[in-house]
Amino acid sequence: MTRTAERAEQSLLGAALLRPSLLPGLRWIHPGDFRLPAHGHLWRVLHHLGPGHVSPTAVSTTLQQAEPGLRNSLSPNVLAGLVEACPAPDHAPLYGGMVLESALHRTVERVGSDLRTRAAHGTPDEAAELLAEARQAAAEVPGLGVRWALAPETVRNLLDTTPDSLPDRVLFQQRGRVDPEAERVVVASLLRYPDQAPEVGYLRGEDFADHHHAATFEAIGRLTERRAPIDPLTVAWESQRAGGPQPQVDQLMELHREGVPGQADYAGRTVVGTAALDRLDHTGRQIQAHAMDPALDVPHLLDRTAGAVAPLDQTHDRLLGAVEPEIAAPAPLPMEADL
Repeated sequence: MTRTAERAEQSLLGAALLRPSLLPGLRWIHPGDFRLPAHGHLWRVLHHLGPGHVSPTAVSTTLQQAEPGLRNSLSPNVLAGLVEACPAPDHAPLYGGMVLESALHRTVERVGSDLRTRAAHGTPDEAAELLAEARQAAAEVPGLGVRWALAPETVRNLLDTTPDSLPDRVLFQQRGRVDPEAERVVVASLLRYPDQAPEVGYLRGEDFADHHHAATFEAIGRLTERRAPIDPLTVAWESQRAGGPQPQVDQLMELHREGVPGQADYAGRTVVGTAALDRLDHTGRQIQAHAMDPALDVPHLLDRTAGAVAPLDQTHDRLLGAVEPEIAAPAPLPMEADL
């Protein structure tokens, strides 16, 4: 919680203590929107008392019924400090908008944290299920826009001020989940037995953490599409055309010798599952970074969060293709005349 966000909570509560008549117009702020439990409890108490009954004595008497921890956090001195912290009670709606905006940022941050937790504790075999759960968890983010819409339009107009040209300040994160052995098995098996290529149609070069493995896989894919011969030399030559990392012939010869038939799809599922978990973690990092960026107003925060989550849909679909490959239709039964 930033110091500015904390001051917004204090100022809103101080305004309500000074001008209880403002409370009816601030019902769009919920107790759960406050970061500090004591602040949320005091907000609930103020609305329970109502504008006509809020006074230092009434508030103190009601707070005596709270648990000791809350009572200590809302002592008379603390209440007096809240009053002093409020710069201008008439600006209470704007302070309320700041409190709500901070609450929505925290909610988005929790979504990112949830995605990262799922990725950290998942296995490649569970990737499809975890991505489905993660997409469902992230589905609550668009609904936060509805909550923001409950704030008065004047408040939203004053706070929705992030320029559209603000650059994305989330830096690319290095791969955290990798399985170099599975990657090596895939490219070695394909290099030696390229007829397996159709079985790993769900794989992409981006699934490989090792750039040379990715370049080898992509070169094999392009040669397969052209029905060109595939061997260490043709793959090395083809990789030159794409630029970027270029595996050497000697390296490819070594992989070629290691190739085992029937291993490309088996290891490929591990590669795509591992890459999916890494993308889930990276998405969580992106969302957390956006949530902790005070430069983003609520519309821009939700838009960038949705943009970070969107690629998971395609990844999930490819995972389903790996887990549930298409099964060819059975051949028709022979007609009686053919018997």
